[in-house]
Amino acid sequence: MLGQWWVANAARMRTEPGWRRTRWTATGIDRSQYYNIIRSRYDETMGHQDHQLGRFVERLRRTGQWENTLLIIAADHSIWAGSGDDFLVPLADSLPPDWQAPILRSSISRVPLLFLWPGRIAGGQRFRQPVSMIDVLPTVLELAGLSLPEVLQGQSLAPLLLGQTGWQSRPVILDQFETDSRTGKLRGRIEMIDGRWGASLWIGPQPENTRQRRPMPLLLFDIWNDPLALALMNDAHPELVTKYTALLEKQWEVHQLLSHRFTPGGNVELTPAQLETLRALGYIR
Repeated sequence: MLGQWWVANAARMRTEPGWRRTRWTATGIDRSQYYNIIRSRYDETMGHQDHQLGRFVERLRRTGQWENTLLIIAADHSIWAGSGDDFLVPLADSLPPDWQAPILRSSISRVPLLFLWPGRIAGGQRFRQPVSMIDVLPTVLELAGLSLPEVLQGQSLAPLLLGQTGWQSRPVILDQFETDSRTGKLRGRIEMIDGRWGASLWIGPQPENTRQRRPMPLLLFDIWNDPLALALMNDAHPELVTKYTALLEKQWEVHQLLSHRFTPGGNVELTPAQLETLRALGYIR
């Protein structure tokens, strides 16, 4: 019920200062205690996942497969405290506008990425350099001694993992697009995390919902000091707005050109062994 109330009143919380505090007081619910309950439920979920991973590793050890296993633990996005962004600022009386929600913020873009390979990758390493999920495929191919495809995004993390030279830090690129129902054109954001700075550029038609429309195409954030991307830095650094607008427009062109390199393949008859593998992984029944 509280979740439904939250959705129904989100707009008022964003537009009427103090309304959120008044409504919380009226419920008689302590905001800090409620938030801590949500966080504890998230911690319980993570604890269960850790336990299941431990069971999986023990099974590999019992069957003699652990020494020949490259185990990668990752995620496609992150939600701090296992809930929506409303809980990222749980005690605030107002929320940022809907348009000020880039995917580069730490609550979405910062995900776990662990590589374990007994006897091959030294344990206990931790890297501060930013990397991307598109780096996983070239990493696996290089570690497995397989050739790289002709077209490939990302770069192999094998040099980092194996203590070798040849890896260079790059800005992390993120994007999220959909087809605009009115025009049939793509719309969405392409973003960059470049050290201290995060930039989010809107491409295509603006959303129909006026609350979601941006006041300017590019949003600039100081993500070292503002990891949740709550405070715009456009006015303080107009030169960076110009810089990242040009970089992201160029990156968008590159993405469009790459899309023409991939065409649908023909029909393929799967073997019984392939079908069994897909069934074991839960992709088919």
